[in-house]
Amino acid sequence: MKVCHQTSGCLRLRISALHQDRGVADRLESVLRGQAGILAVRANPACASLMVGYEVGALDAPAIQDRVHALLLNPAASVTASPVRPVEPAFKRWWSGARRGMADLD
Repeated sequence: MKVCHQTSGCLRLRISALHQDRGVADRLESVLRGQAGILAVRANPACASLMVGYEVGALDAPAIQDRVHALLLNPAASVTASPVRPVEPAFKRWWSGARRGMADLD
C-alpha cells in the first residue's frame, strides 16, 4: 500500500491487492463507508487505487491506512459499522468536483 495523493480530508492509496479484483474493492468500499469519520470511498480496481474522503479532526491519513491494512490482512474480519451521518451539501459539491478531476488521473 502506497500513498499516491493526500490533501486535508482526502487520501488516495495505491493498493496492489485491488488490481483487477472487484471483490476486494467492494469489500473495502462497503466496510469503510460504514465507519465514523469516513465521508466517501471510491475504489478503482483497474488502476489499483482507493480514494477516501474523511472528516478532518475525526480521522487522519495514518488512521485510515491502518484500517485499510487491517482489512487487507484479515478480509473475514467482522467490522462493526458506526452510524453514518448525512453528508453535508457543501461536501457533496466538493466531492463531485474532486471526482471529475480524478477522472483525468485514472
